[in-house]
Amino acid sequence: MSLPILFEIPDGADSADRLELFVAFSRFKLDVLGARSNWDASSWDLSLYLPTNGAHRTKVLRWKLTKSKGGKEFSSEFSNFAKAYVCYVHSLNPKKSYDVELAALRIIYLSLQEFCENSDITRVSPDLLNHCVTLISQTYRTGAAYTTGRAAVRIPAFFHLLGRVPLRFP
Repeated sequence: MSLPILFEIPDGADSADRLELFVAFSRFKLDVLGARSNWDASSWDLSLYLPTNGAHRTKVLRWKLTKSKGGKEFSSEFSNFAKAYVCYVHSLNPKKSYDVELAALRIIYLSLQEFCENSDITRVSPDLLNHCVTLISQTYRTGAAYTTGRAAVRIPAFFHLLGRVPLRFP
């Protein structure tokens, strides 16, 4: 059994420094999902790392606004955060699929673009999460909206509870 690697931040680090340290930690210290070798790629083929149902099925994480091959990619800052988050979550609790987390990340990205006019994850606020809920309710049906909404709240709460990226409350 391997020992867990915990992410710790130095005292006095601001939210931008914490985010940068978290991305560096996930990129260079966690070797999960082939992240070290594929970090800069716009999509990750997870077929080697996750179980698949069938011999020729593939599981691909696309760091874009759509699940399909086309579409606008995340900004480099947000893409690095999304990759770091998925790697860290996988290292703590491996799952067969990260579709819900990726859908939540897409909604947060869209909300940041519309609400804050940039993709800085440290700017997540309760108002932005309310905007995420509106987008989710317009995009998904009840069951999928519920699971995506829970994941969308879990992402900033993950950092807030652990002191990684503080939420800004007006």
